Amino acid sequence: RQNSDLRREVQSQLLGLKSMSDEIDNMRGTETKLRAELEAATTGELSAVHLKRIDRLREHRAKILSDFDDYTRQAEEEKAQLLEELQGFRDAAAKASEELAMVPLIKRECQMQKRRADETAIRTENLVRKLT
Repeated sequence: RQNSDLRREVQSQLLGLKSMSDEIDNMRGTETKLRAELEAATTGELSAVHLKRIDRLREHRAKILSDFDDYTRQAEEEKAQLLEELQGFRDAAAKASEELAMVPLIKRECQMQKRRADETAIRTENLVRKLT
């Protein structure tokens, strides 16, 4: 009888242990499932964070490209303006060069007029001397 009682008690304890073992297995399964869900959620959050970062980087890249296009356009406009100014300087230099080329002609003309004026002055003085 004692043996039978011990046997029942051991079987009861074994059933309790089996129940506890099943419960532990269930908890392990739940833990594994929760870890997998947590990892998936974490990965999803990281993916969302990475996607946001990628979007920000794309926006930043687009802004840089837009700024580059603006600077390029502005540089082209300034280049065109500078080329116009340069052409103006070239035209002015050509005109000045033409005027400088005329300087010797004008100088000769002035010298001839001075010679004529001197000759006229000498003739006038000679006439005045003859008359006086």
